[in-house]
Amino acid sequence: MNDPLVELVERVTALTGPDREIDAMLFAAFPDPDRVDLATVKKIRAASEGDGTVLYTRTDEGGSFFIAAVPAYTASIDAALALMERMLPESRCWFAARQADETGEYSIDLRHGNGTGKLATASHKTFPLAIILALLRALSSQEASK
Repeated sequence: MNDPLVELVERVTALTGPDREIDAMLFAAFPDPDRVDLATVKKIRAASEGDGTVLYTRTDEGGSFFIAAVPAYTASIDAALALMERMLPESRCWFAARQADETGEYSIDLRHGNGTGKLATASHKTFPLAIILALLRALSSQEASK
């Protein structure tokens, strides 16, 4: 796959629960400038410690490695919302979420401005995954319209 957003949408869609590898992929795809000095980033890769914690690794100008813990985007509502707010700041996204009785999935409608103009919709087994999937679809739609 050539488009990283398409790959992330497919991978997140297929998830059945939180996934630290996907968390690392999201962190690498959308680096947080408050946590990573983007001016010195040369290479991004994921690494794991013995306990399974996935880390974000970059090489700085001196060739040493800097490691920062990756937020649990796929497990934490707060982390998923923070990523959404950072990636779509101009839209001031609004969302409505509900858990459907028949599917047990959470449905998200991302909107901008005063709540009008739908950016994306998504449904998933957990609230954080629904947020992430809606965010990825909104970003993919923005890329396609460029």
